Amino acid sequence: MTGLRIGYCIADMRLKKSLENEYLARNFSINILSEYIFLVDLALRAKKLTGESSDILSNFSVEDVEEYYETVQSNYEKIFDYQDKIISVLKHSNQVVDYIVPQGCNMIFFKYHEDLSHADFFNRMLKQGIGLYPGDVFHIDGGKGQWSRICITQNIDKLTEGLSRLI
Repeated sequence: MTGLRIGYCIADMRLKKSLENEYLARNFSINILSEYIFLVDLALRAKKLTGESSDILSNFSVEDVEEYYETVQSNYEKIFDYQDKIISVLKHSNQVVDYIVPQGCNMIFFKYHEDLSHADFFNRMLKQGIGLYPGDVFHIDGGKGQWSRICITQNIDKLTEGLSRLI
């Protein structure tokens, strides 16, 4: 697993420049927890296919594995519930003129209507009690307005509160 890199990306074309200029140029690697979970998942799949148990599985009881999958499934359902709630707010906002629905990730990109500099946009959001990256981080083209993002895996109550300040 050490050194594993994802060699492809599926995204909205408006994100292409950002991915090429920023994210793909950085030296990212999968974090330790993700690697560990991935190894357990591979071990479980191998056991299902071959009937042979990997040494890594000897560290977990059947109940541990079932609890893990129940947690993952619960989190998966929450992400889509949160996504739907956030998109509904963005869709009905007169402050947001565009957004990119996530397709396999946990972020919704949105475009704020006013033509502000990156610094002015960032400062306006801070004054409203909203912490966002300034739009220049994403390199998304598209006329007037500033792009930013919302990570949908955050606490939904805090996201809802922040969205109410945004719109």
